[in-house]
Amino acid sequence: MPRISKPDTHTGDDGTTSTIQGQRVYKDAPLIKAFGTLDELNSAIGLILACNNLPVSFANILRSIQNTLFNKKERLRAREKERRKDERKESTQRAQPRSFPVPPPPPPSRDAFGGGKTV
Repeated sequence: MPRISKPDTHTGDDGTTSTIQGQRVYKDAPLIKAFGTLDELNSAIGLILACNNLPVSFANILRSIQNTLFNKKERLRAREKERRKDERKESTQRAQPRSFPVPPPPPPSRDAFGGGKTV
């Protein structure tokens, strides 16, 4: 199996990461931290569940917790999506209409030289 010694995403290491919507956010943003924490906990539970001698009752409890974590993460995603939708809506509403009319275009010239005068 090939070994990846240095994964490279070609996005630079400016302390940001990309969301599923393609937006760049800081890696220490609360939402990114929450996703990471839920992923790490879910991973640890998955590792425990991989043990062969785990009592069935204990495994069932862990699977229930894991399912709850998946649901929490999905609710976080949905709430963030709704928040961004509201932000876009508010910014559109805040856009002020022009307070002055747009001037009409200049009248078309009568000839190719723009004047209609003869010399």
